[in-house]
Amino acid sequence: MTKEEKFKQVKKQINEMLEQSKQTMYEMAQQALNSGACSNDMLEDNYLLAKAIIDFWCRKRPYAPLSRFTKKEVNNLAKFI
Repeated sequence: MTKEEKFKQVKKQINEMLEQSKQTMYEMAQQALNSGACSNDMLEDNYLLAKAIIDFWCRKRPYAPLSRFTKKEVNNLAKFI
């Protein structure tokens, strides 16, 4: 597989994962709004709630590497990007 083909494949995978992630974040936003725990500041049109949802989603680390080897690979790659 050429680098260009691999790049196209990775782009496709990222897009699929982002679509799945968006659905999860939408559900988290609905839960937040239904909880009554959002302050008036958070409910203003200032992106605060959207940013909070994305931050909470990232904290869950849904795509974090599971194996020791994979963690090592990911940590190494992080040094280059």
